[in-house]
Amino acid sequence: MKRIEIYDTTLRDSAHALKKAPMKTGDQIALASAMDSVGFSAAEIWGGATFDSCLRINFEDPWERLAALSRTFQRTPLRILLRGQNLLGYHPMPRDIIEIFSRAVAAHGITLARVYDSLNDVDNLEVVVGALKAEDIRVEGALIYTQSPVHSNDRFVEDALRLKKLGCDAVCLIDITGILTPGTVREIVSRVAKEIPVALHIRSAGGMAPVAYGAAIVAGASGLDCTVAPMSLAASLPSVQAILESLDDDEYETTIDPEALKAYTKKTEAIAIQRDIDSDGLGNDQASVTVHKIPFGMMSGLITELKELNAARRLNEVLAEVTRVREDFGWPPLITPISQMVAAQAVHNVLSGSRYSLISREVRDYLRGLYGRPPGEINPDLLSGITPLAGRTSLLLPPQADQARRILETEGLFEKEEDLLTFAMYGPVAQSFFRYRKDPRNRPPRGRTLEPRLRLLTEFMRKKRLTRLEIGEEDFRIKLVKSGSAARRPASVSVPVDEESTRDEASLRPPEPRGTPIPAPLGGTFYRAPSPTEPPFAEPGQEVTADTVIGLVEAMKLFHEVKAGQNGRLKEFAIENACAVDAGAPIAYLEDAESGDRTAE
Repeated sequence: MKRIEIYDTTLRDSAHALKKAPMKTGDQIALASAMDSVGFSAAEIWGGATFDSCLRINFEDPWERLAALSRTFQRTPLRILLRGQNLLGYHPMPRDIIEIFSRAVAAHGITLARVYDSLNDVDNLEVVVGALKAEDIRVEGALIYTQSPVHSNDRFVEDALRLKKLGCDAVCLIDITGILTPGTVREIVSRVAKEIPVALHIRSAGGMAPVAYGAAIVAGASGLDCTVAPMSLAASLPSVQAILESLDDDEYETTIDPEALKAYTKKTEAIAIQRDIDSDGLGNDQASVTVHKIPFGMMSGLITELKELNAARRLNEVLAEVTRVREDFGWPPLITPISQMVAAQAVHNVLSGSRYSLISREVRDYLRGLYGRPPGEINPDLLSGITPLAGRTSLLLPPQADQARRILETEGLFEKEEDLLTFAMYGPVAQSFFRYRKDPRNRPPRGRTLEPRLRLLTEFMRKKRLTRLEIGEEDFRIKLVKSGSAARRPASVSVPVDEESTRDEASLRPPEPRGTPIPAPLGGTFYRAPSPTEPPFAEPGQEVTADTVIGLVEAMKLFHEVKAGQNGRLKEFAIENACAVDAGAPIAYLEDAESGDRTAE
């Protein structure tokens, strides 16, 4: 009988894929204890989204989670999913960080690594694959399945064989959209499996995953990614139980213990009910997946972003623009971090009415070739003024480890070697977490939770001709005063909010005009420096031109340049570094270099 390897991905992404609600470490340890006796060929426990959510949402140290899981699993091999040379972050890493990372995960018990490049640029994986194999980690090279005028079955087969030549021990075909058909699976797998072991990872959003898995097994696939019910189907993967039931007992065997699987399922059900994590009520639209070829996670992110911008009615326009942007970018697969670039650009192009009038730093780096070679040709109009890179990113970037150590030690935030890696991959987000770790009173805010309420208040004040807003501190007490009605009793509203949403009155009051304002091009988080390891773009008192960059605004995990907009002298910044800002709000003020401060008294 042929043995089929069953890999469990529940701990890495099931909860996140279904409800964007990553599990806490305690829940993961509870599941790991039950999972370890089931007999999975590997447990995938770490990836970019889990690392990010540990820091940004759960305020937990991802390395401590990895250590705890490694202690808990005694039988099951542990696997991580890496974004190629980006490792677990959103930007390419230099060779020294890649090598230190490989040593660190090996020391924490990782024996398997699945590695993909977001552009399917196989050459981009050379440094990462070499560093992992130097630590005796078995490497599975992955290809991201997508459909476009430049992709074909032949191309996927050729790239899979190139992964073998690169030194990968196996290959995996990943379809996070759920558009792989059984016929396509049969053709690709049957040709590749003759040369190297093949695994499949197909999301259920398109409705074809279980049937495609069956076709893959018949065609020669040796491994399948699954998750345990009820954290399966919809935006997640097919369930382990369904796949086992579909296997012919006379032809195939697995290492799964049915009784242990029942106990693991029962434990998972308890946590899913407690945390409200399941596939019910997702409203998954299979037509949107198959027509627009957009992964469910990207689709839900677009819907959320448009709702926050009060532009949900323009979703269809944005979806059509996603396809146009993707074509302009050379038809890249829609997976992190490229999917964020395409989505953010499409939203801006539609809502601004001016295509590419604002381009993020990441998109410029993409056009330069920092992320690798795209599958197709980039629109030449986008390359105007862009100087392409001459070489591979991981070989061009200077070492970062020593500088990262100096910065963290200077700020009193360095505790262990892994902090260097967290800082290199996540920059300001890592620094915020380290400050919280050092003193829990420095808890980072969970997003800009207060601003939607303030926008509603602003609109209410405009309609009611209210001119005064007073805000308390402890219970968020708001006092509204109408124009010309000083003698009347002011309207008052008391709105209780959680501690994370409370801000000082001073931080909500707009600054007095002190010159020509430089407005934020979009809402997000403002940063004065290109990275935590570099000096600020500009300082007060500095002469600037219209094209001088004074900072960056981070939105949708992408950074957009803020330019002075005119010649003059930078007088002061209106907001602090790493603070939230609304679109159009002043970021800084200019004092005209010749006439001085035109608003000074």
